[in-house]
Amino acid sequence: MLRKRFFWKIYAGSLVLVLLAAAIVSILVTRRIERDSMHDIEQSLHDRAELLREISLQFFRRESDPAFQERVQAIGHQIGTRLTVIREDGIVIADSEKDPAVMDNHGERGEILDAREGGIGRRVRYSDTLQTRMMYLALAVEDGGTLHGFVRTSLPLVVVEQRVRRVRVVVALGALIADGARSDP
Repeated sequence: MLRKRFFWKIYAGSLVLVLLAAAIVSILVTRRIERDSMHDIEQSLHDRAELLREISLQFFRRESDPAFQERVQAIGHQIGTRLTVIREDGIVIADSEKDPAVMDNHGERGEILDAREGGIGRRVRYSDTLQTRMMYLALAVEDGGTLHGFVRTSLPLVVVEQRVRRVRVVVALGALIADGARSDP
């Protein structure tokens, strides 16, 4: 009887240690994955925004391309990124996901305000339009020292959330396997 009680105390203590170690590993690994994934997404958005800025600069110089909205839509769908082109006054002139005519003024969006001040703006927030958490990156579109507007790229963050969930499942399974292997004679 004493041996049995002793065994269960040791078993319970070691189980707590295994679960605690798994929780710590899970937290550390998921934070790293989330940070690295967010950095990768931000870099991707920046690269895409640079390309959109070049295309948009041509539009701002002419402002007479009736097919510009369709072009932005096609590019956005082709590269799997939401693209938005915004005039200096905040009016949306092209968007790959929604008709610009029904969109709110974007002049007060955080990423646009930051881009107005420093040339680039980043934000992570919930999109009412797409009903998901998104990362936004905006760049100022300037030509000869004149601010014409902004380009904004955005991607949903579900990929990051999926990666974090997968890691948590793997760590939990690893803890269960470790506990099972530890308890075998």
